[in-house]
Amino acid sequence: MRFLLGILVVLVLVAVAVGAYGFHLLNQPYEGFSQPVFIDFTRGTSTRQMATVLASKGVIQDPRLFLAARVLRRGNLQAGEYRFDRPASPLEVYGRIARGDIFYMEVLIPEGFNMFDIAASVAKLGT
Repeated sequence: MRFLLGILVVLVLVAVAVGAYGFHLLNQPYEGFSQPVFIDFTRGTSTRQMATVLASKGVIQDPRLFLAARVLRRGNLQAGEYRFDRPASPLEVYGRIARGDIFYMEVLIPEGFNMFDIAASVAKLGT
């Protein structure tokens, strides 16, 4: 009986250690890119596909971390174009996609601009 209690205590300690390490990994910012990364998730992209793309672009370290974040933070992930320009943890990345924190640019059109002036202003946004 005492032997079984000892095994149970060891198993509980191992489970707590693994859980703490997992929590650490989910909150650890990661940056595997040197320039800003743009990722466009189309409607219908699965969570597993998102995780694979995020890992391949260096936004997260491992797709399994993003999937673990999904288990902890339920919610619908939003389609759209996302820009990642600074280190972020898997939980932060998941939160941004769940909120739909998409990338967009603002254009100020001065009064009196015609369609050619507007087109020139929009063309300058890419540079």
